[in-house]
Amino acid sequence: MRIGRDPDNEVVVPDLGVSRHHAELRRSDTGSYELVDLGSHNGTFVNGRKISSAVLTESDIVSIGHCTFHLAEGELRQLADSGDVTFIARDESGHPDT
Repeated sequence: MRIGRDPDNEVVVPDLGVSRHHAELRRSDTGSYELVDLGSHNGTFVNGRKISSAVLTESDIVSIGHCTFHLAEGELRQLADSGDVTFIARDESGHPDT
């Protein structure tokens, strides 16, 4: 499964930070999945680390351009930003600010 900006990829990422043919997800004979960067200009990242290739698990987060994906049932699925953000403001002592 090839990932990139060009429409001939199986996963098309319409982001100028993504190469035309950016990366490829390959299934091995043992059933594991390997993500391989295809010499992209901006890189492919797994869990925040730039990779040339990496074996993926379903808990890994893949970043290509501004998009994030995870492996599920042998497919890379894009993670959607729900827009929900939660934080607690604390004063300098570490106590919640009221």
